[in-house]
Amino acid sequence: MPSGGQIHIHAHCRPENHVIQVIVADTGPGIPQELFGKIFEPFFTTKQTGTGLGLSIVKKKLEDIEATIHVESNGRGASFVMNFPLNEPVFVQT
Repeated sequence: MPSGGQIHIHAHCRPENHVIQVIVADTGPGIPQELFGKIFEPFFTTKQTGTGLGLSIVKKKLEDIEATIHVESNGRGASFVMNFPLNEPVFVQT
């Protein structure tokens, strides 16, 4: 976010989907939809500096623990949605 902004982190237990969902969202300019399929590829970057390895490493590490990640963007920021599998039953008090 070159001109500043905010980052929000939300975590939700989704026992009906058997996951813990963590969302990291920002208020930056967003990510063009045509880049969604490329941003997790090794060495892909839109910046002048950097290696383009960060998101590919994150995705691989998440896949190693059977978690998933995907990106969402509507032009007013971007959200990375991660779903971590629940390996133990979760009891929700009603």
